Amino acid sequence: MEPPSTAADCLSASYKSLHEGQLAAAIRHAQAALALARESHDNALQTAAAVALAYAHIRLAHYTTAKGILTQAFLEAPQESELRAEIMVALGICAAETDDLTAAEDFFQQAIDLARQLSIPRLMIRGLHCLAAGIYVPRGEFALAIAADEEAHHLTHLHQRPELLWSQLTNLSWTCWVTGQRDRTLHWLEELRTVAVPGTLAEGYWYLLHGELAREIGDFAGARAYLTTCRTIAETGSLPELDFLVRLAQARLSRATGDAPAALAWASDALAVSERTGYHHMQGRALIERARAALVLEDWARVAADCRAAMAVLAPLHANFDLARSSLLLARALQAQGDLAAETVWVEAVTRILNGGFAFWVAREQAWTHSLLATYAGAQGAAAQLAVRLQAALDALPPPPLRILTLGGFQVFRDGIPIPASAWQRRTTRQLLVYLLLRRAPVACEELFEALWSHLPPDSAALALNTTFSELRRILEPQLSRGTPSHYLDRQPETVSLCELEYLWCDIWAFEDAVRAGASAASTAISLYRGDLLPEEPYADWVLRPRERLRMLYINTLAARLEACVNAEAWQEGADLARHILEHEPWLEEVWRTLMTCLARLGRRSEALHAYRECVQALHQHLEANPSPETHALYQTLKR
Repeated sequence: MEPPSTAADCLSASYKSLHEGQLAAAIRHAQAALALARESHDNALQTAAAVALAYAHIRLAHYTTAKGILTQAFLEAPQESELRAEIMVALGICAAETDDLTAAEDFFQQAIDLARQLSIPRLMIRGLHCLAAGIYVPRGEFALAIAADEEAHHLTHLHQRPELLWSQLTNLSWTCWVTGQRDRTLHWLEELRTVAVPGTLAEGYWYLLHGELAREIGDFAGARAYLTTCRTIAETGSLPELDFLVRLAQARLSRATGDAPAALAWASDALAVSERTGYHHMQGRALIERARAALVLEDWARVAADCRAAMAVLAPLHANFDLARSSLLLARALQAQGDLAAETVWVEAVTRILNGGFAFWVAREQAWTHSLLATYAGAQGAAAQLAVRLQAALDALPPPPLRILTLGGFQVFRDGIPIPASAWQRRTTRQLLVYLLLRRAPVACEELFEALWSHLPPDSAALALNTTFSELRRILEPQLSRGTPSHYLDRQPETVSLCELEYLWCDIWAFEDAVRAGASAASTAISLYRGDLLPEEPYADWVLRPRERLRMLYINTLAARLEACVNAEAWQEGADLARHILEHEPWLEEVWRTLMTCLARLGRRSEALHAYRECVQALHQHLEANPSPETHALYQTLKR
């Protein structure tokens, strides 16, 4: 393809490169357009080329350079023109990214008003989005941010401007994730996937947020894979915003996996990125994440220092959400150090949280906020009153999602954070939860007495159930105040059951659903079965039958998949599956024959013959039998 030769063509090429994430090319084309426009003395085109050049620098976080270009262009652009409105939007972005939110809001509002006056939907849409992402999100006004971007999203479809969708969808996805709206996050990410150009900021956000969502449900391997791809996009595309955000995500992942020193290192790395770009809001967020990692290490001096530094950076921005986070972390650090100022900071933090509607974050961080809340609930005056109000706000929240693993080992994740093994010291607490998961319906108390406390007389068994139920409730919902009904557990006079099932995910249920879905979900079913049901209870009578049932479902799924591989002549996958089945059921002679056939078709004749000898040994060991004539005949054929 020939390079663009006119100023107008160069300008179009610049915006096309910008959309595709090719920032160096965008700058090159904009500079060419500017030079050609000057040669032809086309002032309007010169100004338009300058704006395109400024946008490329904005994407590279060169805000001072962009602002200089735009300020000159603003003076040259005709008043009440589309170009003037475009420049206002770009100047607003520069102001927002360099922490002058007041000026930024004024620019965006002026651009929206002018775009409305001139009937320019594209700039109305961009102005609304910039208000959402550049003003409302930094201030923690999340409801306004979502409303503004949803309006922009509606106008984008109404006026058929698909090239504008990606920015709205990234911000909607991000804001819904921050506020704990998992389903809405997935909804917007699904649409984002359809418009994101490979290698761009939009695609980077898709991987970033899927990494965050995977971490929250305990899928740490999936989270690592998503974030690795996100980092590649950030580095390849020279995207400083994404480079910063993925480092914060890596810090959170490291915390979730118990590696606090790595979390500290990632947060420090993010801070270095933010300092290079000069974006103060990023610096504040990086300091908060580093303080959060230091909290895990109980390095209270560092927590306090980073929180104070974050608050100094964030206060001029009126970044209320992040100010609330940093001040509550500071209150915890001061409390741990025995500093009398802790109560004053607590009052300031909780006031911000209640005024901003940020209780969802306190619930997400309950691993450390719960003890802080309990301390001040027993205090006097304003501190105690605010503790009561905060508890009421927490009780009114929807419950955090629980992810419960039972296949191959027991573990529970609450809002993506693993509940420590020490919480399950009493076997019966874990047993009660798994029993309810297996039944997935109300269970009679008498049945539970027989299954879990058959060694106790009825009165003692009833007392044990009451105690175990209360302990399970406390483990799953430590922030719930006494007397408030559980979100997950229901106790009636004669039955016990799980409730709010939409907030519960269990690998047993997901595995069974995948098996029922048939061949289309076979890979999902196989990946979900990490091992036998509840290996921590190898001899409990009530586990034996469901354990064997689930095991056979798994073997049958593997066998069906193996048959499909053979029919499709997928010999390598077939050999791998056959080996996998034989690890569980080494006496299945038909599977040994399939393994021999797959290896032979792959040209690995010696391995196929060795598989026969393994088959002979396995049959003798487990069944005291010899191979069938069919198996022996296959062996003889392979020997020739």
